[in-house]
Amino acid sequence: MSNTASTILLKPLLVSVFSAKAIAGATAVFGDGGHDGDDLPLSIEADQIALHHQLIETTIPEADISVTIDGNVMITGRLAQADLIGKTVSEFGIKIDGDMVGIRNSAPKIKQSDEEFETVITFVF
Repeated sequence: MSNTASTILLKPLLVSVFSAKAIAGATAVFGDGGHDGDDLPLSIEADQIALHHQLIETTIPEADISVTIDGNVMITGRLAQADLIGKTVSEFGIKIDGDMVGIRNSAPKIKQSDEEFETVITFVF
């Protein structure tokens, strides 16, 4: 069997296992340390295992975890209107079983009381 065929056969299994683990206990984390002094997003280091400055951790409901048509896993994290009002938010992460599996940084945004923040990370297999 060729390596390509093995890879294709493993993808559905990997996606299934990853999705099941995410549904069982994914959380979203938001922080304010994802930008530099010029308000530009920081690069994410290959060995980064945490946000630079986490402010809050929220549960991700099953409805916010989906498998795309091309077989990748898309997870949406949400910050409710009542959370972090007046705080700067510039980094977002997804944890599964307490381990950081995805991070996204952005320019800073001050959270207003009438806003809900939503961000998506797609895990490509």
